[in-house]
Amino acid sequence: MSDGGTPAGRRRATVAEAMGRLPGPGGERFAEVLGHGSMEVEIYAPRGTDPQTPHTRDELYVVVSGSGTFVNGPERHPFG
Repeated sequence: MSDGGTPAGRRRATVAEAMGRLPGPGGERFAEVLGHGSMEVEIYAPRGTDPQTPHTRDELYVVVSGSGTFVNGPERHPFG
């Protein structure tokens, strides 16, 4: 990775570096890429239906590839 060290000490990463962290050690579809204070940047590669439930903090998603539909209650938002 371009800055070396653990994800918590990193300040930048390329998409290729982030993708290289997947799958996680236990086969997880997500991995931490960067961290600073209370902020974390993770990569997540869902397959099929996403089983996530609501989180206790705000999240921002950037779609690197693929497409899908974000469902928020009755609202549906296609992306990708």
